[in-house]
Amino acid sequence: MKLYLQSIIDDISFDSLPPKWQSFDLARFSQDKTLFDFQKQGLKNALKGLWLFYKEKQGKKESLFDHYQANGYEENFDYDLN
Repeated sequence: MKLYLQSIIDDISFDSLPPKWQSFDLARFSQDKTLFDFQKQGLKNALKGLWLFYKEKQGKKESLFDHYQANGYEENFDYDLN
């Protein structure tokens, strides 16, 4: 199974996000706890995904779905509800 969102997120450079979106301290979870590298990368990926949806696609689900389809997503969401 192809991970479409992961592929889309990998194409976005974290450094290309606006400074406000990069200004979080991703190294620390609290005063006494730091995050592992894989946890920091997960937060970066979440920020990239949120930026894509809310800023680039203006929160429009249809636009995000079109982006998925442009990246090879071909699943059919038509369901017979009867």
